[in-house]
Amino acid sequence: MTDKLPYWHFDDNFMIFSDGSMGAGFKLSNMDISCKSDEEVNFFTKNVENFLKSLDDSIKLQIFYKLS
Repeated sequence: MTDKLPYWHFDDNFMIFSDGSMGAGFKLSNMDISCKSDEEVNFFTKNVENFLKSLDDSIKLQIFYKLS
């Protein structure tokens, strides 16, 4: 597996890659929007958009989506 994901070791909650860079993972829970108002849905999506826009250009993201 290390040939697919070149990490060196874990340090607390961070993954240290073989090139010296660091990574972190987060698990987010989804929000059921079927019972939300249009305003609540728009507020949520705008906050997600603002968060993504605020990230530095050097940050790399991988998003994994699991539907169950």
